[in-house]
Amino acid sequence: MPDVLGSPPSPRTALFWNGTAWQWALVDAAGHVQVDTLSTVMDVLAATAANQATMITALELIDDLRNALDSVGTDELDVNVEASVLPTGAATAAHQVTQNTALQLIDNLVTALQSVATDRLIVRGEDQLESYHSVLAVTNTTVISGASGFCISIAIPAGRIAVVTAVVALNTVSPVTRMIMYQNHDGANSRFHEEIKAFAILDQCSWSGMLWLDEADYILVEFIGGLVGDNCQVAILGKYFTLEV
Repeated sequence: MPDVLGSPPSPRTALFWNGTAWQWALVDAAGHVQVDTLSTVMDVLAATAANQATMITALELIDDLRNALDSVGTDELDVNVEASVLPTGAATAAHQVTQNTALQLIDNLVTALQSVATDRLIVRGEDQLESYHSVLAVTNTTVISGASGFCISIAIPAGRIAVVTAVVALNTVSPVTRMIMYQNHDGANSRFHEEIKAFAILDQCSWSGMLWLDEADYILVEFIGGLVGDNCQVAILGKYFTLEV
């Protein structure tokens, strides 16, 4: 090993052994040795320019996404949807209109019911046979006001209709020669039965069948041969029904 080394290249130098010879090294004003790195061996997981370029690309995408948002707040992202592609079978406004129509029909059905309870739908008249109300069996006695006059039954009360299945008429004072029965509806008489014979006092003229009488309707019977002041009776038999409301 040589004992003498040439003059230092500058006032700030240091002497070091490189393994085979002594060499001068530059030192800065603070006494730090200045080293030129010609090559380096990096850790396998160390950052590289290529990796940084990939991260920069990803960060730019995040920044683009942030700029595309309407606003960003605490736990909240506001987005303006300018276009949307619905999958096959997705709900649309047209489908919702159809559904609303069906739901309205269901609501109308519920409204039409008398009541809705658990496991039960109550419909008007469900506890009635043909909306049956009560038995009709009434006799009306009146005095005829003139020769061959007439007598009427009771009028059907408001809120009901009636099915008349039998009518019986008689004169309790005088014999008659003919009885004619009419159904009076809306002020008009419609003949439905007539019997001609020599009816003695209290002889009955009877009819059976089916007649529907509305509110205020009644049966009228003419007593041909009757006298002024005769007491005459008209009995009607059948059943009352309730009106739907």
